[in-house]
Amino acid sequence: MDNRTQTPITPLLLVLLLGACTSDDAAATDTHSTTNAPLTSTAGTTSASGATEGVSSSSTTEDSSTTGTSNTSNTSTTSNTSNTSITSESDTETTGPVDGCGGICAEGLTCCGDLCVDLETDDEHCGSCTKDCHDAGACVGAICQPVVMAAGQDVPEGLALFDDTVYWTVYGDPQMGLNGAVRKLAKDDPLGTPIDVAPMTGPGPAFIDVDATGVFWTNVYATGSLQKNGQNCVGPLDDVRALTIDGDYVYFVSRKTIQKVKTSECGAPINGFPVIHGDDNYGITVDANYIYWTDKSNTKDGGVWRMDKGGGLPTLLTAQPLAFEIAVGDGAVCYTTYEDPTGYVFVADLDLDPLEPKSLASGQPLPNGLAIDDGYCYWGTSGMKADYIARKRLDNTGSVETIIDGDLGIQALAFDEFHLYYTAVGSKTVSRIARP
Repeated sequence: MDNRTQTPITPLLLVLLLGACTSDDAAATDTHSTTNAPLTSTAGTTSASGATEGVSSSSTTEDSSTTGTSNTSNTSTTSNTSNTSITSESDTETTGPVDGCGGICAEGLTCCGDLCVDLETDDEHCGSCTKDCHDAGACVGAICQPVVMAAGQDVPEGLALFDDTVYWTVYGDPQMGLNGAVRKLAKDDPLGTPIDVAPMTGPGPAFIDVDATGVFWTNVYATGSLQKNGQNCVGPLDDVRALTIDGDYVYFVSRKTIQKVKTSECGAPINGFPVIHGDDNYGITVDANYIYWTDKSNTKDGGVWRMDKGGGLPTLLTAQPLAFEIAVGDGAVCYTTYEDPTGYVFVADLDLDPLEPKSLASGQPLPNGLAIDDGYCYWGTSGMKADYIARKRLDNTGSVETIIDGDLGIQALAFDEFHLYYTAVGSKTVSRIARP
């Protein structure tokens, strides 16, 4: 038998009890709604109606519980809060730098590191996340544009880089009475005022190279010669052509000789030189052990030749009539033929004896300005039908890539850490573009 005292239920007590039950139900409903809804941002959240709500999810729950019994109102508010959360996160991910981009960027943008960028126009991510134009030119259409370093140059020919300076030759125009020139300009001063290295009284400066002792170039007009800082080193010479500096020596060719002189004693004879050889020598380059040169004649001498740097007997590496420009690097030799518009660019592995040349490209209009860099052979063209700079891998895989198109009469190429420099006769300019 239950002996507990029972309190009579009066009308007033019944009302109080019913009110407490109603309040508990409302609190339970709010707690359930908040648990299932996504968390909202803690400040500056934009609601679906466009108003700004500076509240957190916990304050939303508290406000809902004080509204009384309107569970429908709570559900609607929670739904709006959920929509707000999605909109806010989406805006953050697509409009600017986000740590890691979250892998999501607005349409037309690409995640590069922690930035959403437009690969069509971003100078530091031009065409790909790793392509930086390096102040060479603006990124337009995912391509770094060239920058003119010097304009108004009458027949710009040779090109060399030394430290922070660009050097080039201006052949001039004998028929127009325009003198040649040898000029220089700081790399960080595009379209600045070029400085003449030495005064000129006639046309003819062509090939050029530079070291710490001075500026060397060949003058190919009329009485040929090798010049250093405007002083005659060797000459007169019959049709002096290309030159290159290696260590303490300048190597150069004339039509029928291979020459070598000390940079510090310009003109002093070197034992074993000059070597009398060839019919129409043109290009020259060196590596650690050998001198390489081309003979562009259409006779038995036409081809690529090699000789020990100390002198000796020349060796024909490969017969090639009209062999023209030459470059050595990365264990390979590249050379071109002097033909328009049917010139060739060849490559051969220097470890093979005899060489086994392979055609990198055919149908090239006067392929000129040859260079080897980072596993590629580069060349310019200066023919009547097309003018461009192109490259192809030394292993002859892949296709020919056009680096720049439409600049007329490419003559010489030179690389530094960030840029490819070139001279162009048609536009009378010295220019640079970001390294490919």
